[in-house]
Amino acid sequence: MNTDKTPPHIKLDEKMEVSDGGRLELENPALEGDPGAESQPESLKDRVLGLLIASSRGKSEISLSLGQKEVSGQLNKVIRELLAEQKIEMTIPEKPNSRLQKYQLTEKGRDLLEKQTKEAGADEK
Repeated sequence: MNTDKTPPHIKLDEKMEVSDGGRLELENPALEGDPGAESQPESLKDRVLGLLIASSRGKSEISLSLGQKEVSGQLNKVIRELLAEQKIEMTIPEKPNSRLQKYQLTEKGRDLLEKQTKEAGADEK
């Protein structure tokens, strides 16, 4: 018998729910699909580079595209690292703190993405 006042079935959000018996069920569409798919999550660096393929973007735009509500410390760190590795560059390098600052891929960044795409294609064969 359930002695606490919590109903046996409480919906927490769209991805998690507590069902009868206190068991927690997680629904994650990313886990469904190809069981042979690589289980390693894509790095934040790779995700940022991928977002910059089509066009230059500001930090907030990158953050929103990554599903974050605001620019995180981790995103700031990754952008600094990508700048130091010369994989991305500022669109206004003379004003690094400009609110209009955006980031774009460099030739080195494009080459890296092309190489990764080719390797991924070769792995699937």
